[in-house]
Amino acid sequence: MKILFICVGNTCRSPMAMCIARSKGYEARSAGISVHNEGAYASRYAKAVMYKRGLSLDNHQSHQIVEEDLIWPDRILCMTNLIREKLLCSFSVIKKEIVTFTPSIPDPYGCGEEEYEYVARLIEKQVDDICIK
Repeated sequence: MKILFICVGNTCRSPMAMCIARSKGYEARSAGISVHNEGAYASRYAKAVMYKRGLSLDNHQSHQIVEEDLIWPDRILCMTNLIREKLLCSFSVIKKEIVTFTPSIPDPYGCGEEEYEYVARLIEKQVDDICIK
């Protein structure tokens, strides 16, 4: 199963989801629907909570989603319904299944490490269920 995770800026949630999914054996990539700084590294707390799990985001760089990104995955996984709606508005012809985390994954950007840890746990709880369906 090839999964594309999408959040807003591609420095927190979707990179963590990608990292967690890869650790579970899925092919995964990530992108942002509204990246302000293409090529930015993952946030320091995203890196920290992944490091605690023996995972690394050291080489991650943010990426603004483009139409070509939508060809690769079997499933597109958005962090929230709003991100899903923006994706559908931006790319009118998407022939892949688009799924949203339920409950939605809150954006920890600008928060502390505890919030990032909470987000990572939410992602971990849902990845297998959503990816296997």
